[in-house]
Amino acid sequence: MRSFWERLSAEAEKQGVGTVAKRHGVRARTLTWWRWKLKREGVVVARRAPKLLRVVTKDGPVGGDHKSGMLELAVGEVHVRIEPGTDVQYVAALVEAFRRC
Repeated sequence: MRSFWERLSAEAEKQGVGTVAKRHGVRARTLTWWRWKLKREGVVVARRAPKLLRVVTKDGPVGGDHKSGMLELAVGEVHVRIEPGTDVQYVAALVEAFRRC
């Protein structure tokens, strides 16, 4: 039974919870709970590659200070500056966290 949920959790990382739940005939909330439980226990499931995001510019270079190469993410009133060379996986996780807010 547990291996079933581990497999579905790995699929959900790549295809999304709703899609996987529907295809396997399980509740999305149940799959979400299992994903949380497995992550909490430290079970590593396959991670999907970061998605590329559409960039919107406002008068100037894309998202930041042109001279320093600094990138700025802005979501609502929250602004985060990211230095050049920052780990891409970290930035992707940060963007994902912003999406959940």
